[in-house]
Amino acid sequence: MKRTGLPLEVVKLNSPFVCINSQLTEQDKTNIHKRIKNGSLHFLFSTSLLELGMDLPKVEHIINIGWPITGKNGLLQRFGRLRFRDVAQKKNFTIILDTEQPLDNFYLENYRIIKTILEENIAEQILFDSKSLQRLKAFILFRICMGLTNNDEILSYCQTTECEHITKTAITMLLASGIIRTRSFDTNSGKQELVIADEQELHFFIRNHKIRSIEQRWLVIEQENKIERMVGEIEEQRILRMALPGNLLFQGSHGDVYRVLQIVEGKVFVEKLAVNKSTIEYNKLKAPVFQISQQARVQKIGNLIIRYGRMVIQKETTQVIRYSRTGEKIEPTHQHKQSYHWQEKTSGMLVEVIFQSKKVGYKIKQDTLTLLRDLLLKGAEITLHISEPSFRTAINVYEGKLAIYDKGGELGNTAYLFREFHKVMNQARKILQSTSNNQSSQAAIFPFIEQTSDETLGMVRSILAEKTKGDLET
Repeated sequence: MKRTGLPLEVVKLNSPFVCINSQLTEQDKTNIHKRIKNGSLHFLFSTSLLELGMDLPKVEHIINIGWPITGKNGLLQRFGRLRFRDVAQKKNFTIILDTEQPLDNFYLENYRIIKTILEENIAEQILFDSKSLQRLKAFILFRICMGLTNNDEILSYCQTTECEHITKTAITMLLASGIIRTRSFDTNSGKQELVIADEQELHFFIRNHKIRSIEQRWLVIEQENKIERMVGEIEEQRILRMALPGNLLFQGSHGDVYRVLQIVEGKVFVEKLAVNKSTIEYNKLKAPVFQISQQARVQKIGNLIIRYGRMVIQKETTQVIRYSRTGEKIEPTHQHKQSYHWQEKTSGMLVEVIFQSKKVGYKIKQDTLTLLRDLLLKGAEITLHISEPSFRTAINVYEGKLAIYDKGGELGNTAYLFREFHKVMNQARKILQSTSNNQSSQAAIFPFIEQTSDETLGMVRSILAEKTKGDLET
């Protein structure tokens, strides 16, 4: 509501979504009742308040989240909100239970109790837990992000009537939460087009439910005779490196080369070059700057200080490589020396290496941090069963810092990695030991270890030598 810039009262009077509870005044409750009758209100969120005392006409679907605090009688009262002239008509009443809630889990394990209630009240027998619903929501969002926006096309993936009902429920909840909206604003049409309504709400959903399959990607669009044609996508992470105005980038299956004309939010507009280039120079970046919350959790193990918390990673260009329309490199001029920067807000783990000597050279530091990163990621894969592609990493050699954070944003695998860091270190030590002893079982993991200097190997061994878990501080 705040983001609209409109007065709160204006938004409340015009929103199709309203929440009602016992804290509202009688006047507010009366106004809500009037809006239900005149048809301007489509979604109503409520506590157990509406079980008794208010007659609601034209209720088409009730989604009940959690077993009612008023028990079976409360559930029957909620069934009573659905009234049809044809008493034999099936009632759209959806029950969502959470396996992590003891009472909900009891009724999930004793499904016959709910089944009897559903049969007695002529309700559709569809039961699914909250985790299944979240997975389905993620599937719907993924399809929309990939361009499948027609409601009928999304429902066409459903093989059973039950799946179709659940999918419709998930779409309704995504509409109600404001993550998606209909382009035509017609919620009754089966051919409605679904689009992302609020990018912030989308990323909040992704972070809260630890979904990593939906990453922020920018569309690469070719403009020709005022006609736009999508030729590919690029990760947001790579915009600074290769997709600023004037840069060249590869797109397409035939190795086509495109020159960036301009970038707008979510889109990179390009033109196709008549020539193919075997090599393309990318922009040079400064070492990333890490800022982590003062409330971060901290543990110290030997020469490592490990922090976990909310993090801001800032990247900035030092040199922007631009090309002409014919693919020739443009020598930098004063106007091309403009600096670009980009911030990523996430949560993750910041590992700071305390080097014993200040005379350690840049190359040795870089090799040490790189080897340490690879060992930790491989250790996490073996010990915690988290694959390396689940993480993003960044290194600041000058400050001796290594950041490991989740692709999907906050509240992901790095929290688990932080808690079990001592186990991962032990595994990393074993890997390093086995590769150093030329054991065939681990030799294939790091084929580059033969090119690593003895000084670097010695420094990594000393860093991983600490076997104590360390004290965890808040």
